[in-house]
Amino acid sequence: MTLGVGGLEGAPTTRLWLLTTILAFALLQLLSPRPTTQLFRTLQALTFSDLHSTILSMLLIYHQRAVERHLGPRKYASHVAVFLLITQTTSRLLFPAQTTSGACSLLAACLTLFAQHVPSVNYYSVHMGRLRIGDRWTVGALAVYLVVRMQDVVAAAVGVGAALVVAGDIAGLRQWRLPEWVGARLDASSVQKAAGTRAAASEREIGLLSAMFPGVERSAVEQALTLAGNDVSHAAAILLDNAPPASQ
Repeated sequence: MTLGVGGLEGAPTTRLWLLTTILAFALLQLLSPRPTTQLFRTLQALTFSDLHSTILSMLLIYHQRAVERHLGPRKYASHVAVFLLITQTTSRLLFPAQTTSGACSLLAACLTLFAQHVPSVNYYSVHMGRLRIGDRWTVGALAVYLVVRMQDVVAAAVGVGAALVVAGDIAGLRQWRLPEWVGARLDASSVQKAAGTRAAASEREIGLLSAMFPGVERSAVEQALTLAGNDVSHAAAILLDNAPPASQ
């Protein structure tokens, strides 16, 4: 079994999403005696109404840090903003009475992004004979359980559809980015969190992995280190997982 580095370093949007989920849920509990207020309905669109589902959603949101590190803070935040617009608008049109469908749709869209960009083994893997169970197994199982629990299959499908719309670059949505000043603040936050712990060791780690995988391009080594939080053993697991099969 291999374990990776956790934390929200280099993932400002994921960190903000988690904080928003926690605050929205706490405010929902305070406003529960007055469920008809506009603020209450707005908060329901940002989180789930029960503690169990909220904790599950937070576990899934936490895994988004790998996607944000891979895409970069500005690109990831731009995708999330587009997902938010599509899913909230569609959910209000299709499910006017289901106030939490928007939160489910947004999470489904971002988890589709996770499946598209994160290797099957990122932060950890468990070997069971010839079967290797990694991040995608955990994330997929949690996501299915949450959707079944909330009975929001259609809302989840809306989120997956939103992610496919962006992936297909329909109306140029994949290329759209947040304003540069927003991206600069996100990038600055990411760099400040990562400064000192990565820059000094990056060349040494790249050199070590390049020696271990002489046939792998430097860009692939750097990407694996980014996904693994500059942890050499976990970056090696990513490279091994994505290596072409050996000739017989």
